[in-house]
Amino acid sequence: MIDLIEAVFGVVALVMVGVALAWRGLIAAEHQKALMNCVLQVFLPCLIVVSLLRSELLDQSPQVVWSALGAGAGICALSLAVVWLLSRCSWVVALGLDSEAKKRTFTLVVSIQNYGYMVIPLIKAIAPDNADLLAILFLHNVGLELVMWTLGMRMLGADSMPAKKLFTQGPVMAIVVGLGLLFTGAKTWLPDLLWNTGSALGGCAVPLALILIGAAFYEFRVGIIEGVKKQWRLVGLGVMLRLLILPLIIIAMAYGLPIIQELKIILYVQACMPCALTPILLAKHYNGDAQLAIKIVLVSSALAIITIPILLTTIL
Repeated sequence: MIDLIEAVFGVVALVMVGVALAWRGLIAAEHQKALMNCVLQVFLPCLIVVSLLRSELLDQSPQVVWSALGAGAGICALSLAVVWLLSRCSWVVALGLDSEAKKRTFTLVVSIQNYGYMVIPLIKAIAPDNADLLAILFLHNVGLELVMWTLGMRMLGADSMPAKKLFTQGPVMAIVVGLGLLFTGAKTWLPDLLWNTGSALGGCAVPLALILIGAAFYEFRVGIIEGVKKQWRLVGLGVMLRLLILPLIIIAMAYGLPIIQELKIILYVQACMPCALTPILLAKHYNGDAQLAIKIVLVSSALAIITIPILLTTIL
C-alpha cells in the first residue's frame, strides 16, 4: 500500500512540476508539442526497445505477444461498446448528452484510460525487478492504440488513422524493432554503448511526459471549476464509469481469463487509471465537445489519486 501511495504521489509531483513550469512561463504552449514529439518519437521508443530486450518471458514464450496485443485491443473495444450503449440511454441523455458531438466525446473520453505514462511508475512500484511487466504493458498499449485510432476515431465521427501512419508511429516501430532483435537473437550483438544510450534516453520518457501533462492541465484551467459545477451530474457519471464501473468489469474479466499472471496485473492496473488526455485533442480537432472532455479528464485525474491505491491494494 505504501509503495503504491508513494508511486501515485510521485506521479502527482511530476505533474505539478509541469503546472508550475507552465505557470512561470518556462514551458510555453508552443513548446509542448515539440517536446511531446521528442517523447513519442525518441524517448518512449528507446524505453520500449530496452524493456522488450530485457524480458525473459517474451524470449521464452513468444505467444505472450499475441495475448497482450489481443487483451489491449479487446478491453478497449469492450469499454467503447459499453459507454457508447450507455450514452444512448434516455436517462443519460437527460443529464446533458443532448447532442451527437457530446455523446461521441463522452464515449471516447470515458472509454480510454491514461494507459502509458501514469502506469509505468505504478508497475515499477508493484514489481521493481520484473522486466517482463513493462514489456507486456507496451504490447498491451499497442493493441489498445490500434482500436483507439480505428474504432475510437470512427465513434468520434472522424476517419480512422491511415494504416501507413498508424504503423510508422514511434512506439509501434519500437515494438517491431524490439521484437525483431529479441526473436532473432540479435540483441546479443548490441554493444554496451547502445544499451547504455538507449537506457538513458528511455529514462527521460516518463518524467518529461508527466511534466508535459501538467503543463497541458495548466492550459486547460480557465473556467474549469464553473464548468464542472454546471455539468456536475454528467461529469460525475463519466468519472464514476471510468474509476469504478469499468474497472470492476475489466478486473472481473481479467480475473476469469486464461492468461498469465503478468498480463492480469497489467489489466488490473490499466483498469484503475483515469481518463487519457488524447481524447481532448481529438475532440478539439474533430468537432467534438472539448470542454466536456477537459472536465471529465481533470476530475477523474484528481480523484484517481485516491481510488488507485484503494483499488490496487484490494486486488493485488
